[in-house]
Amino acid sequence: MKTKLHFLSIAFCLSAITVMAQPTLTAAGINPVSGEQFINVGSTYTSPGSAGANQTWNFAALTTNSTSTVSVLTASTTTYGASFPNANVATTGNGTSFEYYKTSAGAYQSYGSANASTTDSYTNPEDRLQFPFTYTNTYLDYFSSIYVSSGVTIYRSGNTNVTADAYGTLTTPAGTFSNVLRVYSVYMYHDSSNTSGNPSVNIFQRTQYQWYLNGNHTAIANVSTFTFTPATGSPVSGQGAGYLSNATTGINLESAFSKSISIFPNPGSGTINFSVALTESKKVEIKLFNSLGAVVLSNTETQGIAGGNSYKFDLASLPGGIYFAGIYLDGTLASTRKVIINN
Repeated sequence: MKTKLHFLSIAFCLSAITVMAQPTLTAAGINPVSGEQFINVGSTYTSPGSAGANQTWNFAALTTNSTSTVSVLTASTTTYGASFPNANVATTGNGTSFEYYKTSAGAYQSYGSANASTTDSYTNPEDRLQFPFTYTNTYLDYFSSIYVSSGVTIYRSGNTNVTADAYGTLTTPAGTFSNVLRVYSVYMYHDSSNTSGNPSVNIFQRTQYQWYLNGNHTAIANVSTFTFTPATGSPVSGQGAGYLSNATTGINLESAFSKSISIFPNPGSGTINFSVALTESKKVEIKLFNSLGAVVLSNTETQGIAGGNSYKFDLASLPGGIYFAGIYLDGTLASTRKVIINN
């Protein structure tokens, strides 16, 4: 059962060049999209800093303890996709273990994970984020699954308590990002089993702070602690931090490159044109995302030249509504712009 979002305040601006005093996470701005890659850097634990409005967090001194690349795939094309019919995207860091998610206009949901030894498919998914989500919004979500590990049937039940407890400016080794929303989550589950009449319960709890910025389809920084209490033996605990090394400034900031992009007509119908001015030759790809974060149109990546570059899209097949165009330079998201279609 899902609880409803409590909207205590809303300050949502869709303009690509307007700096927002209070950011709101949207499905188009946060949901991961097949074909993306996230380069995550693991680091030593640091204090998450203060909650509240207009905060400043400086994580520029985070060290590099590990680096991993996470790829986003279409769920149905993966090894265990058939076991997750409700998922539409999957993530993997090694090509053998996968996590499965459903992206929609209302939520980013976890449907479980799978590898060669275990398939844990949630009967009741976990809402990782609900949309739109802004400062002081909160929700409590329950999830559950039944799976088999080493021949033992495991009954998992848990909940996630999520609150947007702060917003402000964040600095990591990847750069400085304004209008970032911090999301505080407490995640807990119980794994219950009964082997030969011997019941047991393993308990896991994670407390996590994650910083999000629209246009980056994953958290751009995180600080977390966890405790695992096994049915037998001593509890195990740990802590850590990390950041997204290929994070972009997202859709909220005015930049020189954003100013060099012209979209016309916008609002438009039939066709729409993009004019992209470059200071040097780069490969250019433009993807049009719907409100679910799915790619509905894209051009073939082409070599852009220093100066003006023009691209035209046929919109005839798309319903009217609000879309977002991602402009990629050499494979990296450089800017996101709002597009309104009046079909």
